[in-house]
Amino acid sequence: MPHWLRVCLLAGVVLWWGSQAPPSRAAATLIADYQFGDSLESVTPGVPALALTGPADFVVDVPDGVERRTLAFAEGSGLAVALPADVLPAEAYTIVVLFRFERITSWRRIVDVKNGTSDSGLYSYHGQLQFYPHTPGEHVTVSEGVWVQVALTRDAGGMLIGYVDGVAQFSFADTSGEGVLGPERRLSFFRDDNGVPNEHSAGVVARIRIYAGALDAAEVAALDRLPG
Repeated sequence: MPHWLRVCLLAGVVLWWGSQAPPSRAAATLIADYQFGDSLESVTPGVPALALTGPADFVVDVPDGVERRTLAFAEGSGLAVALPADVLPAEAYTIVVLFRFERITSWRRIVDVKNGTSDSGLYSYHGQLQFYPHTPGEHVTVSEGVWVQVALTRDAGGMLIGYVDGVAQFSFADTSGEGVLGPERRLSFFRDDNGVPNEHSAGVVARIRIYAGALDAAEVAALDRLPG
């Protein structure tokens, strides 16, 4: 084949490839929605109920100024659920939690994806959102007694992002897999692993949602808070 013809063919391939749309991101799917109306069951079918990991009571509270049933948990207590692989991918998920803490000094565990086997995970650190041991968000966004909606997303490429009230606080490439679900596939909320003592707070939770796949920034910002 003449050199000029090879060059033309190669240029044509490059132009064609560049004109193709990038592969579309798979939409995240809501698989669990725990609303704490005197129940630890999800309003979505086919997923396990949450389990208590210590003392907690259903109480009336006023998240976002709306009186409703919620779950108050003691310091060192919390919730947990194990979700099978055909329901929740270990490497691509979104977790959304509407809650308030009584204390924000030091580290206060929000989400653990390693079944208590690691100190890594999502915390409030003096009110800054942090996926330990990575750098916390720049701003204080969690305050004592104030309702916040925290979202944690991890996409299939390993990008891990934390949000408070729809605004991103940190992002990093999770090359070490600290955000990948452990082999038990168990998510824990609010109770720490106790590798270092007292890194948890009492508080109240109004809603927990879990998605298969990562919501993007616009989708997180558009999330509602209390169920309609």
